[in-house]
Amino acid sequence: MDTAHALITQYPGREVNLVAGSGTFFSDRDRLFPTGGRRWWGGTLATRIFTELGRRFDGTNETDVATWLRTTYGTWLAVHNLSLVLDSIPNKVFLDCGIDLDRWYPLPRRMIETTRFMLTHRRGREHLRQTLDTVRTRFDVRCGPLNQASPSRP
Repeated sequence: MDTAHALITQYPGREVNLVAGSGTFFSDRDRLFPTGGRRWWGGTLATRIFTELGRRFDGTNETDVATWLRTTYGTWLAVHNLSLVLDSIPNKVFLDCGIDLDRWYPLPRRMIETTRFMLTHRRGREHLRQTLDTVRTRFDVRCGPLNQASPSRP
């Protein structure tokens, strides 16, 4: 949408087309990424949204979850895998990888949310595993742990 806005502003007479499917919707940027002092107390960190998505989705209710997300934030489940990875690798890997969806927010807010995730990520793991089992059965796709394969040598 930012691109469309930039084009319309730069070239007021230009026709701008947008290809949008049934799942297309736009987020309320101020609710997700507030500016100024509100960054310290307003908005919802991405990790919180993804955790809530994982909690709400059961493998069959994608329309309900999308409606909730659209209604709440105007936006669109890797929480289970993130939880498993977190328990399997050193914390330094997460700290050094540079991927931080919450980087928009000040460090103290990010630290609070990171601590919350670290303390609670195992609680919802069974629900997330059952959701993946439902998706596997419903769509006939492979969802499950990868086999530990020994490295192949040519």
